[in-house]
Amino acid sequence: MINNREGPRDSYFSSALLFHSVSLFVMHLSWTRTCFALAMVFILGCGSGRHPKSVWVHGKVVGRNGKSIGQAVLILWPENSKINSGAGALCEDDGTFTVQCLPGNYKVTVSLVRPKGATAPPPHQSESGIPDRYQNELTTTLTLKVPETGAENIVLNLK
Repeated sequence: MINNREGPRDSYFSSALLFHSVSLFVMHLSWTRTCFALAMVFILGCGSGRHPKSVWVHGKVVGRNGKSIGQAVLILWPENSKINSGAGALCEDDGTFTVQCLPGNYKVTVSLVRPKGATAPPPHQSESGIPDRYQNELTTTLTLKVPETGAENIVLNLK
């Protein structure tokens, strides 16, 4: 009788041991595959290695009279948005800006800096000195071509 009771218990332990062995093998296999995939990404990289490097652009935004527009937000909207997410910068009181972006062609929008927590819409041209067309990506006529070497002394004139 005792042997009959031990029989099913032995098969239970055998099943548990088999399950444990299989799960260890699968975990080992998963760990091995994960390590292999990470090693391949590290060795080969994530692409062809021809990713463009970002460059610096330094310039100034001036109003119709050639004077500074004051503090403003400058946004560069890329023509090729598949590989480029654009860039943005804050203009200083004198209108100067420095922005880091990828080489390429951009549409440029300029808007006044809004106070933190402001809920009112941005001021119109008469209040800000920035013509409305330059505050919208769809209507702006400002463009900027950024070479692979970056750019210095760019002047964006809001006519």
